[in-house]
Amino acid sequence: MYFPLLRAKRNELLALRESIGITVNNKIIIPIIEAVNSTTGDLFRCLNELKDKKSNPVIIVNPQVGFFSKNQRKLNILIDEIIEINPKVCLAYWLTEGTTLDQLDSFFKKFPEQNLAIIHAASSKDVEGLLTLLEESENFKWNFFANEKTGRKYRSHFSEYNNVLLEDSFNKLDRNADYEEEEFFSDSVYIYQDEGYVGVGDYTILGTKYSENGGPAITAAIHLTYEEEEDEIWIKHFLSEPREKVEEDGPTLVSEALPKLVEFIEENEAALAFSNACREFKEIHESGERTSLGKIKKISIKHHIELMNHIISR
Repeated sequence: MYFPLLRAKRNELLALRESIGITVNNKIIIPIIEAVNSTTGDLFRCLNELKDKKSNPVIIVNPQVGFFSKNQRKLNILIDEIIEINPKVCLAYWLTEGTTLDQLDSFFKKFPEQNLAIIHAASSKDVEGLLTLLEESENFKWNFFANEKTGRKYRSHFSEYNNVLLEDSFNKLDRNADYEEEEFFSDSVYIYQDEGYVGVGDYTILGTKYSENGGPAITAAIHLTYEEEEDEIWIKHFLSEPREKVEEDGPTLVSEALPKLVEFIEENEAALAFSNACREFKEIHESGERTSLGKIKKISIKHHIELMNHIISR
């Protein structure tokens, strides 16, 4: 299984709506969603569509970034509304450096009817106590382990459970202009089962670093993951033309970077035949449509989800 962890912004949610149950298998691809925006219409539309496609996502109940990380009362209302939309969602709790066993116990007791999960973004300071909580729970479903934040020894304590390796595989840079043409992304999707995991997750082509809005548009970078021959996923970065501190509108930057991406797609047509997202990129290029950076991001996310679905389905 593959678990893309996405913040609930418009284009991220659209990527899920346009892929889950359409171009990818909803039994293989299970999204993890972290609510970040005070306006929730896009999130509710996404959840309703996923429910119609019999997709039951994982919803984070204690967001660490964005609006709901600072507003507990409204967060409580939101979680209740989400459960009302789809009672079959799985609820997940971020376990961070400051998380106490009492907080985790309260999480388990608050949602006795829901499937539950823990995202280990740090090692619990009371492993024995946590294992006791898991043993007593009748509806615990998954442990998600942040690969960069937890060690093998810590993860080994939970070997009897359904465990998922969660990686931040995207090397996010402050300036788009600094990206190299290509670099290694991950190989975990090929080996996670050999290492005892039931699934693998990542932050798609976005990374963990969160920002409310993008920075000034000086350079566009279109990110595309692809398979290398030796069971590795690599990522290419297609950049717009170089500029020095001169802002440009997004569609113009896209029009400079997109032809480079399309050339790569056409050179690797057979290997990318599975990707509906790549066909979208080509259609935009051929039509001459002026396209926003947000739409390009959405299609890149869709492609990565389709790639992971393609690899796991083989």
